[in-house]
Amino acid sequence: MAIPAKDSFERFGDDLTEDLLDYLQFDDKFYYECISRQWQRLVYNKVNTVEVVAHETEFNKVDDMSFDLLKWQTIFKKCRYITTVSIDISFNSTVNEITEEDFATDEEIAEEFVFIDENDIINEDEMENEDENSDDDHYYEIQPEVFNRVDQIYEQMTDLVFKECSHLTRFKSMALIVRNESVIALIGKFGRQLETFQFPRLIDQCLQITQNLSLMPNLKVVDKSIAIDGLISSSTDDNRTDLIPKRLRVFDYYLDDNNVDKFAKFTDICSKRKIPLSRLKLEIRDQVIDKVINCLPCFASLTDINIYVEKRHINREQFRQLLNNCPKLKRFAYKFSAKFSATMNYKTVVSDINEVFGGTHVWALSLAFVEIPIDFEMTCDMLNRCRQLRRLTLSCYDIIRDPFFVNLAINLPNLRDLCISYVELTDQSLESLSKLQQLATFTVHRLENGNYSESRLMYLEMRPKFRQFTVTHRCIYSQFD
Repeated sequence: MAIPAKDSFERFGDDLTEDLLDYLQFDDKFYYECISRQWQRLVYNKVNTVEVVAHETEFNKVDDMSFDLLKWQTIFKKCRYITTVSIDISFNSTVNEITEEDFATDEEIAEEFVFIDENDIINEDEMENEDENSDDDHYYEIQPEVFNRVDQIYEQMTDLVFKECSHLTRFKSMALIVRNESVIALIGKFGRQLETFQFPRLIDQCLQITQNLSLMPNLKVVDKSIAIDGLISSSTDDNRTDLIPKRLRVFDYYLDDNNVDKFAKFTDICSKRKIPLSRLKLEIRDQVIDKVINCLPCFASLTDINIYVEKRHINREQFRQLLNNCPKLKRFAYKFSAKFSATMNYKTVVSDINEVFGGTHVWALSLAFVEIPIDFEMTCDMLNRCRQLRRLTLSCYDIIRDPFFVNLAINLPNLRDLCISYVELTDQSLESLSKLQQLATFTVHRLENGNYSESRLMYLEMRPKFRQFTVTHRCIYSQFD
């Protein structure tokens, strides 16, 4: 057998070479695949996530839209082991960008607080869903040819995924309309291996997905597009308990007077079938808060809860009952709005959370204050009992200044990850953060003022565990650079 030359990559063997090639940027893989047959064979093996995103200049007519389907066919054919595909094509963009972003695995869920994410903080998408939907209708009336062209692109990409992605386990499409044939085809081919199958903006085909849930026994994520329009009603009214996936882990639902009783029956069914639900995201109308909390003991395995209420916040006793009903809770996200109530007192909410969750096993906390002016000097100081927190996410409409970071260093000494919005960052802020010995990541969305020096940034960089400082989507510092 021939021995590879000392300067040949082949001396490393396929396994090590594959790991090394994985460090190449996605675009570079197409450039360097011609180096050798070994590289051509291995360079794409670990590309398992593809996200089709659209961020370009606006256009006014369908001729302005360019979509290189041949390019995507090449990508999908070369990347034979794609498991995750996400497609998001906006009406006012061309489609010409590809990025690689790993979706959270089961193991990463245990280490990652994912409920209130970057998009929630950056552009308040959740608050504007109704406006967004009405904009889509208006857009259809004005430019139906563009609307139809976008639908056509979605269909072409969906067909391409069906033909080329034999290892698909996670699929997400932001399409407004999908042919029933496409949905049935995807479920028929990938159903038994699918863990995520999401159409968050789908209008008409939700029932079609729900009726075929029995063909997706390994489904772990059920969002509003499925839950509201089918799963709850089918499993309770029609007694179709077989539609509830046995490995269901994530459930996203909207609750009001019309469906809270069905939700109670659903939770009872899940309890009897021992469904291992671990993450629950609920948007709750105020009058049904008590009923919802009383349902939670049925989900004994819950580790993550995200609750959004609008007019009346959860009181201290309800927080305490929630914690008692969910003994395994580790990550808690709470979002509330004072948009319709002038009597909302955010300080009471923070004080209640501090009293109930302080010293418990909850180590990740996410708070979103919608349309509430906030004195963040007080807010951070009021979390002084939650010294066990390792991850803190804050989203608000008021600017966070130096005193917040001073109090943060005093009250939350174990903090490992910090994510905040609307920040005025100074040298004093960075100096205060440098006192957090465990801090690993610091993420800022909407930096209002960045009057800090590079020398002060070194205060953070010198921390032994600090890894990354990011402003919005721009990485300022990373130990991996």
